[in-house]
Amino acid sequence: MAGFIKSFLSSSPARAVIRWFDTEADIESLPVGDAKKVDWLRIVPLISMHLMCLGVFWVGWSWTAVGVATLLYFMRMFAITGFYHRYFSHKAFKTHRLWEFIFGAAGNASVQRGPLWWAAHHRHHHRYTDQENDVHSPSLHGFWWSHIGW
Repeated sequence: MAGFIKSFLSSSPARAVIRWFDTEADIESLPVGDAKKVDWLRIVPLISMHLMCLGVFWVGWSWTAVGVATLLYFMRMFAITGFYHRYFSHKAFKTHRLWEFIFGAAGNASVQRGPLWWAAHHRHHHRYTDQENDVHSPSLHGFWWSHIGW
């Protein structure tokens, strides 16, 4: 049974799903050259979210839909910048537990993973800014890799 589980987890789709939740899982088994390869299966939710916008050509649009989409966009961006970044990463202010949950869920709707994962990676980025360990460094890895490729 253990051999079956190990072979299942070594398959690319299973590894991508597991690494969606734990980016360090099974990292030692990745070939050295794969460090800078985009894991396309792992970014399916992000790609899907953007492709769903094309649905407007099938269902049509209205000013109400544009208004709701704009409102949701700004709410999610506030959740990312105000809460994922300022609150969870930098602990810049205090708030009630209810607001933590509401804006944590709203930020999660942006398909940028959970607030604790986001905060941990952002703190790592600050610890190693523009050094080799900083996967978000545009000066080391280029604009696209530092924003969405890693």
